[in-house]
Amino acid sequence: MNVLGMLFKRQPNGKVRATSLGFVLSFLVLIIVMNFAADFITRFTMPARHAMISGCTGEMSPGADWPNQCDEPINFRYCLILPYNEDGSRPENFCRTTRLEPGQAVTTLSADFAALREAGQKWQSIMTWACKPPFTPAMVSTQQSTLRKERGCKREDPTDAQD
Repeated sequence: MNVLGMLFKRQPNGKVRATSLGFVLSFLVLIIVMNFAADFITRFTMPARHAMISGCTGEMSPGADWPNQCDEPINFRYCLILPYNEDGSRPENFCRTTRLEPGQAVTTLSADFAALREAGQKWQSIMTWACKPPFTPAMVSTQQSTLRKERGCKREDPTDAQD
């Protein structure tokens, strides 16, 4: 059976009309094309949304945590998430951002753990993420809310002091 015959039918007056299956498939193709077009356009209009890299960092190991396994430099950030205080307030998390060249690893984590212990702080978990330069990891507003923050990337600001 002809595929076009399933999607389009010729009316007795000679006009060609889409069948219900043809209409549904045309609608699905339109949705898929719009999705790819939106992704393509946002790569130019909002490049920071596409700058996050996953899979470039290796596992933690003594003395060389999260090595850069990619063939290009990355901006890497780790945050030590601190538990809530006894009064219910949340302390400022301890975060550090560093540029890692290919094969280079984070070497400051042990010193950061020691500094927290000396300050009497305990950490609850570690959050990590990386971005392609010239973007730097940061907590950014979600697309749905300016108040809610998520891991993301922003353009580097030369006036910001690097940790």
